[in-house]
Amino acid sequence: MTQLAQEYAAGLYALAQEEALCGQLLTQMHTLVDCFSQEPKFLQLLSNMSLRQEERLQILDDTLRSQVHLYLLNFLKLLLKRNALHEFFDCERIFSGELVSFFEEKFAGEGIDHSRVNRLSHR
Repeated sequence: MTQLAQEYAAGLYALAQEEALCGQLLTQMHTLVDCFSQEPKFLQLLSNMSLRQEERLQILDDTLRSQVHLYLLNFLKLLLKRNALHEFFDCERIFSGELVSFFEEKFAGEGIDHSRVNRLSHR
């Protein structure tokens, strides 16, 4: 995992936590990971340097604007602008790990079922 993925995921997680959106964004991130894995040509298109950055941003916006939260869409746009969309997979794993850590800390000593938390975070 790169420093960029760690910093960006931590930033998105902090914003999501502040806005009480962790669950929603995590679910959408899982869905996007699945979609990007099933359609790798979409990421190739968005990473195609023969298209102007504005065109790639517009494709991303047109495709996802009504499908994901605006924070997540803007997060993806930031990755695209840094030519780092491939980092999204690691960002999702880091975000998911942050959420698991939060629940483990919050419910420490209360008999939390760690396997259940891990399953929930990897839906």
